[in-house]
Amino acid sequence: MRWKIVLSYFGTSYCGWQRQPESPSVQQTLEEALSMVLRQQVDITGCGRTDTGVHARYYVAHTDIEGVEPSDKLIYQLNAVLPGDIAIHAISQADPSFHARFDAFERQYKYFIHFKKDPFSAGRSFWFHSHEGPDRDAMHRAAAVLLEFDRFQPFCKTGSDAEHFKCMMKESNWHFD
Repeated sequence: MRWKIVLSYFGTSYCGWQRQPESPSVQQTLEEALSMVLRQQVDITGCGRTDTGVHARYYVAHTDIEGVEPSDKLIYQLNAVLPGDIAIHAISQADPSFHARFDAFERQYKYFIHFKKDPFSAGRSFWFHSHEGPDRDAMHRAAAVLLEFDRFQPFCKTGSDAEHFKCMMKESNWHFD
C-alpha cells in the first residue's frame, strides 16, 4: 500500500532532506523512526531535496508499506520517537501511482533576512550585517528580474536527469515588516 506522508521540519541539525553517508538527514531520521515503529525496513521518497539548514513547513513524501494501515495512533507513535525538530502531520493511503516528487505541481520558497542583531532569529533568518538599512527599491527590482526567466538549470543538481529545466515562477518579491 502506498502512503502519502505530510511533515514539517526545522532543518538546522540536518544536511538536508536526502540521506548522506556521513551526516544526519531528515530522510534518514524519518526512515529510522518508521522502521523502528513498524518493525520493518522503510524507504521514503521525498517531494524534493533541501539543502543543509533549510526548513520545510509542508513537505510531502511517499513510501510503500504492507500489512499496516495509516492511523492517528501511528502518527502519535512516530511523533513520540522523532526528534522535536521533525513533525508528522498526516499519513494517508495514496493511489499506487502517486509519486511525491513527480506529482508535485507547485513549490514555495521563503527566505528571511533580519537587519538588526537578534539572537532569537538565529537559525531562522539570515542576518544582513550593515550599519545602513537595506535598499528596498533595489531589492524589489532584483526580485522582479527572476520573473523574466522560465528556465532554471543552475538551480538543479549537477548531472540532473530532468527532461527540461522549465519552470513557471508566479511570484518573486520582498515583504518588509
